Amino acid sequence: MVFHDATLERTTNGLGRVVEHRLDELKSLDAGSWFSRRFKDEPIPTLEEALTTIASLGMGVNIEIKPDPENAKQTAQLALQAARRVWPNSAPSPLISSFDDEALTAAAALCHDWPIGLLAEAFEPRLLTRAAQLRAASLNLDEKAVSSAQIDEIHRAGFAVLAYTVNDPARADQLWGLGVDALFTDDPKALRRSERID
Repeated sequence: MVFHDATLERTTNGLGRVVEHRLDELKSLDAGSWFSRRFKDEPIPTLEEALTTIASLGMGVNIEIKPDPENAKQTAQLALQAARRVWPNSAPSPLISSFDDEALTAAAALCHDWPIGLLAEAFEPRLLTRAAQLRAASLNLDEKAVSSAQIDEIHRAGFAVLAYTVNDPARADQLWGLGVDALFTDDPKALRRSERID
């Protein structure tokens, strides 16, 4: 399932933890009404459904693996097997990201040709060692916790710097000025007003 939270209450009419429900139960929930009445009864998509739609639109994608701590390897394997089934070879490779090293190790073993992004809330020099061990392409950092000196250090170590979650065009322009390589956003339409995005 493609779902941000560990629990259902914030964005669906369901209750409890996502991992405690069967697929058919999750698919029966209303995951759209919280956003807008126009999306009433919109189901939670499976990863395969989401990736099929994204690929049909010619868009790139970041697949963030948010595993239950006891099932990190299994979660990554299942997610990447599903992604491999539907993602077209002709499309740019998805970025696979996670805060969890075990999930990223499993992802790298299964999708060695897809880039890995190590997520972190803030930069610490030891992240460079972790990223190297994982053969990551990028460090994906909270936009509130990046500086030009850190970005330079990360670039010197051979990694791209991606900042999350940026929804303000002025902040996007600041981050471009600091040297970030890419941004994650919840609002691509708003971010189009950024000087660097056309």
